[in-house]
Amino acid sequence: NGKGVVGEVYAVDDFNDLDSYESIRTGLFKRGTIELEDGTQAMAYIFNQSLKGGVLVECGEYTDETLESALEEMNK
Repeated sequence: NGKGVVGEVYAVDDFNDLDSYESIRTGLFKRGTIELEDGTQAMAYIFNQSLKGGVLVECGEYTDETLESALEEMNK
């Protein structure tokens, strides 16, 4: 949807173990290319399930505190 999220970038030589950890085979996440803020591209794990009923954290930084705040807003 064009909204940014806060993340971390790492150099990875072999994606096999990481694909397993991110549940690629189950379809929970998919791996794809994204554009970073500076215009470079990187591989990313992208959530691959429905977001219907989900909570949007406006700042894009998913921490326990921001998620808790978003859930509280949703339940008002």
